[in-house]
Amino acid sequence: MLRRNSKDTLLKMSKNYFMIAKSWCSGCWQWAIGGLVGLSIGVGDGVLAQVIPDNTLGAENSVVTPNVDIQGIFSDRIDGGATRGANLFHSFQEFNVGEAGSVYFASPTGIENILTRVTGSNPSNILGRLGVVDGANLLLLNPNGIIYGSNAQLDVKGSFLASTASSFTFANGGDFSATNPQAPPLLAISVPLGLQYGNNPGNIQVQGSILQVNPGKTLALVGGSVSIDGGQLQALGGRIELGGVAGESTVGLTFNDSYIGLSFPISDSVPLSDVFLDNGTLVNVSASGDGNLIVNAQNLNMARGSGLRAGASWLVSSNNNPGIIEINATGAINLTDASFIENLVFDGAMGKGGDINITADSLTVNNSAQLRTDSFGRGDAGNLNIIARDYVTFDGIDSRAESVIASEAEGQGGTINITTPSLSISGGATLVSHTFGQGNAGDVIINATESVSLKGSSTGIGSQVFEQAVGNGGKINIITGNLSVTDGATLVANTSGQGNGGNINITTGNLSATDGATLVANTSGQGNAGDVIISATESVALEGSSTVIGSQVFKQAVGNGGQINITTGNLSVTDGATLVTNTDGQGSGGKINVTTGNLSASDGATLVANTSGQGNAGDVMISATESVSLEGSSTGIGSQVFEQAVGNGGQINITTGNLSASDGATLAANTFGQGNAGDVIINATESVALEGSFTSIGSQVFERAVGNGGKINITTGNLSASNGATLVTNTDGQGNAGDVTISATESVSLEGVGINTQVTGVGSQVLLSAEGNGGKIDITARSLTVTNGARLIASSSGQGNGGDVEIITRDTVSFDGVGSNGISSGVFSSVEVGSEGEGGDIRITTDTLNVSNGGVLDSQTQTNFKAGDLELNAQQSVNINQASLLAQSIDKSNGAGAAGNVTINTGNLTARNGTVTTSSQQSAGGSITITSAKIRLFGDSDITTNVNQGAGGGGNIDLKADSILAFDDSDILAFARDGKGGDITLNTPAFFGENYRPVLRGTNPDTVDNNNRVDINATGAVSGIVTIPDVSFIQNSLIELPENQIDTNSLLANSCIVRRNQPTRGSFTITGTGGLPQRPGDVQISSFPTVDVETLPTNDSTPATTNSNRSWQKGDPIVEPQGVYRLPNGKLVLSRECS
Repeated sequence: MLRRNSKDTLLKMSKNYFMIAKSWCSGCWQWAIGGLVGLSIGVGDGVLAQVIPDNTLGAENSVVTPNVDIQGIFSDRIDGGATRGANLFHSFQEFNVGEAGSVYFASPTGIENILTRVTGSNPSNILGRLGVVDGANLLLLNPNGIIYGSNAQLDVKGSFLASTASSFTFANGGDFSATNPQAPPLLAISVPLGLQYGNNPGNIQVQGSILQVNPGKTLALVGGSVSIDGGQLQALGGRIELGGVAGESTVGLTFNDSYIGLSFPISDSVPLSDVFLDNGTLVNVSASGDGNLIVNAQNLNMARGSGLRAGASWLVSSNNNPGIIEINATGAINLTDASFIENLVFDGAMGKGGDINITADSLTVNNSAQLRTDSFGRGDAGNLNIIARDYVTFDGIDSRAESVIASEAEGQGGTINITTPSLSISGGATLVSHTFGQGNAGDVIINATESVSLKGSSTGIGSQVFEQAVGNGGKINIITGNLSVTDGATLVANTSGQGNGGNINITTGNLSATDGATLVANTSGQGNAGDVIISATESVALEGSSTVIGSQVFKQAVGNGGQINITTGNLSVTDGATLVTNTDGQGSGGKINVTTGNLSASDGATLVANTSGQGNAGDVMISATESVSLEGSSTGIGSQVFEQAVGNGGQINITTGNLSASDGATLAANTFGQGNAGDVIINATESVALEGSFTSIGSQVFERAVGNGGKINITTGNLSASNGATLVTNTDGQGNAGDVTISATESVSLEGVGINTQVTGVGSQVLLSAEGNGGKIDITARSLTVTNGARLIASSSGQGNGGDVEIITRDTVSFDGVGSNGISSGVFSSVEVGSEGEGGDIRITTDTLNVSNGGVLDSQTQTNFKAGDLELNAQQSVNINQASLLAQSIDKSNGAGAAGNVTINTGNLTARNGTVTTSSQQSAGGSITITSAKIRLFGDSDITTNVNQGAGGGGNIDLKADSILAFDDSDILAFARDGKGGDITLNTPAFFGENYRPVLRGTNPDTVDNNNRVDINATGAVSGIVTIPDVSFIQNSLIELPENQIDTNSLLANSCIVRRNQPTRGSFTITGTGGLPQRPGDVQISSFPTVDVETLPTNDSTPATTNSNRSWQKGDPIVEPQGVYRLPNGKLVLSRECS
């Protein structure tokens, strides 16, 4: 490059055929002689621009005219060239623009495209200004590479394309090649159809320069690799295309009135190269909203704040055709260090935002890099579409993909679509589609065939309507093989403004949410919360104390909560994790619907649908084909109306094969506020098992609540409760307790006492502060067993009646034993001190009723109100063994309530040290009515009615049976100290009382106990009437045996008895065949016929042939008789059969 000395000297030199150029090389001056084809000299402080035409165009060679004033700048103007139609062709050996130099192409009239090639072996260095005098498009082709320096500029009114392809191709099959340079054909040709690349095309570099074309035009850089370091490319409202080509291929060209477009072949065999954007590079087409930005590469790497930008940045038509950002990579796309790709509607602009379309093997966005389709003006945000053949990764704080309607914006949010095998979001990265302004938030749609992973605090996927916004939230749809949400990551579809929240829809094989993960669709504004819908073919697992799947209506919100719907093979909720639908505002809570094979909740996990505001709580509906298991303190399923709430509780409905709850787990539908508690409905085809202290199924009205308790309804094959487990429907507020209904095709078993003397049982109670009636306990089963202190309780301590207890079984009902705390097993219906209500009745219908070893059936009152009745119906038998049947009025506060009645209907009543008692402290005693085929009393078994004081009469005792037998110290007593003793009626044809004798009137009943005889007493101020059958027919009265002895010789036969088959003769029945004789002293009848007595045989094998009337004498063999035999003369003898 030669510095100018004078204008004249330089002009003279330009006329020579040769020139001498002085250049700096390795610290010395070198002289180079070359053929002078063209020379351009800058003016002022300019430098020589190395634009050297070649001779391939012959007479149409390019001509460089130096020092032409173009727009006030002395520049080199390139004239000449080969014109073919609207195309002008130039060909150069070297093409460079020097530092601060300026080179312009002349654009003759009618020329639309200037096609320029460089046939030499050096890259082009564009260090100054490159332009076109008029409006033609400029296409620069140099296979060796093109470099734009930091001061490079473009002054092109048309479009500009720089390429390192080998040639331009045309429709007629010809080309304009830089590697095989030929003149263009003379025939008219159209615009080029493509760029033909050879092996190892050169690279394009932009080193910090600002390259721009006029609005609406194209700026395209298509190299081998394309690297932009700190520069800017700008085509406002136009088109920018960046492409990297690594080997032989053809890139198509499309020309229209406003832009030049490129089309890269879609083929794995086409080798692409990389595109690099670094150090704050900005590629920008934003303006009217219809600018397009296209990148085709093997890998796109964007670092250190580099960005791709499109969108509407000024006021345009609302129905504009929005431009797009489209990136196609055969390899990876990497964005890092706050780099971004954005297609926006800017503040103050009006128009639709365009989409961002990304296709690659993989996409990595980290270290605060972002993908954005936002609207800050008046227009809809665009969509973000990502297709990654391998994986997509977002990592790091502020790394995100978003489509947002800003606070002052008006428009609809865009959709985020991601399709990939694997999506990973971590370290605080987010995918969000929000609205802060007036418009709906967009959707987030993810289809990941293998997995989606969200990990870390602040990491999440969200679609939200924020405060002050007016619009609905978008939905979050995830379809994947496996979804993992861990370490505080979130899926959120909330509304805080005026609009409904969106839904969260998840379809997966497995969902794992752990360690504080949240999947929520809430409302804290004016709108309904969205639903959370999960379909997992294999499993859903929730773990961790802050892990939540929920849909909630927050305080100040006006709207209903959404539903949680989970369908999966197995659902596991552990370690404090929660499924929750709650309303704390004005609106009803949503439902929880679970359909699964197995549901397991443990270690404080909960599934709850509550209301704390003005609205009803949602239902909890669970369908588990195999099992539901709840384990651990604070673990539970609940639907509750909390204090301050105005609304009804939801229903808990469980359908399963087996339900188990243990170690303090609960199913609770309670009310603490103003509203009814919900029901608990369980249908378990095989079993329901409750175990452990504080394990419970309950529906309760708590203190200060206003509302009725819900019912508990259980249908199952077998139900068991043990070690302190309970089923309760209580009321301690203003409202009735609910019913407990248990229907078991097989058995119901209540067993034992848990820690802290927690009693196993079923209860419906009106507690101290309550105003309402107790619920009914209704049990239907094949059998009921209550043991070791377990209880069924229906009581009232408040202002209301106690509920009834009704038990119906096909086989047996058993109450047995006393618990370790001294509490008896049994059924208890009580009216407690302070209560204003009657006790409920106890009704048992069964085949066999057993009450034993301290078991109790007790209906009592401790107030002025009547105790409930006790009614027992047992087709086969009632057995009372060291146990009690009680109907009592107990004086604990001067109560004068009447005792209840006891009614027993059975085939056989047997009591062994058992009692049937009605007693009253001050009021009338209840009656006892027993109807049975047989009544048997053994040991100290008593049937008593008792009034300790007051004018009340003792209850009547009416026993109706085929026979009544009382032994030992068993008594039948009807006592009233100050009133009339009850009547005692033994309606039976056969009564036997061991040592029985009538008792004098006025005898204190206490004196007849423990006297080892049977007593019947109806004593009172006025004695009752005792009616018993006439027993005078009994011979040899069993009360006093006669003095005379029986001659045993007359009863003994000295020979064996030989039977004969003489059915016409009389017969006698051998004793020991069962039953009792009609009268004392009678012998049993034998069904075997007898013959005359024969003499004893000499041995067991030979019968005697002669009779002997000799009596037995000492020394004779002793032969034990086998029975009593009747001889032909009617005499009865003891003997045995002959062998």
